Amino acid sequence: MNNLANNFKKLFQNNKIYLIYSSILSLLYFGFDYSIEYSTDAYASYMDKGSWVFSFYENARPVKGVIFYIFENMNLSAGILYHLSWFCAMLFMILSVTILAGVYNKYLASEKLSAILSFLILANPLIIEYFLFEEKGLFILTILLNVIAMYITEYMWSHDTTFKGWIKGTIGIVILLFNAVFIYQTSVQVYVILCLPLILFNSEKFAEFLKKNVYVGFMYAIPMGTAFITAKYILVI
Repeated sequence: MNNLANNFKKLFQNNKIYLIYSSILSLLYFGFDYSIEYSTDAYASYMDKGSWVFSFYENARPVKGVIFYIFENMNLSAGILYHLSWFCAMLFMILSVTILAGVYNKYLASEKLSAILSFLILANPLIIEYFLFEEKGLFILTILLNVIAMYITEYMWSHDTTFKGWIKGTIGIVILLFNAVFIYQTSVQVYVILCLPLILFNSEKFAEFLKKNVYVGFMYAIPMGTAFITAKYILVI
């Protein structure tokens, strides 16, 4: 897994052009989105004392609940939290697009096409509704967690990974997806969507194609199943 970490570091060092592309696109997008105010429900999450309890128990999102608990005890105003959320969302989106573009460029000849395609997949106009009704910074954080999980998956598929490396990589993916699902349950669908084209690129035989689909299915089912059990039988008030 040291090779994976080094490869991940080189992605940012050797592909600074993606950081530039993703930064420009994210600034343009979030500059527009910044003018769109949150819904009443989202503002209430910032202003109401004890909103972390609702996230932790009734929504069965313990990671989000813990983060909201930390926010609440920092005694920051709703306005400051709004600005902080916007800044974090932009930063997480830049990192997400950079990572995804670095992966896609292995299969696409154009750097610009890789960057633009990655951005459109992650920040298309259809997800503006989520920004209106969800905490923006945490929502994009779940996207980043899914992108990193996809990156580890693609690395294992495209490199001669040992059995021990597969075990470590799988544990890392599960941890990332567990954190994502306990912030927003449906966010792990992003992992599946990002992996689908990579399954095709990395499958020379039908048996490989089938095994990779099963692997991604398990990586999706484990955190989603755990989230369902947690919501139904554990975090019940």
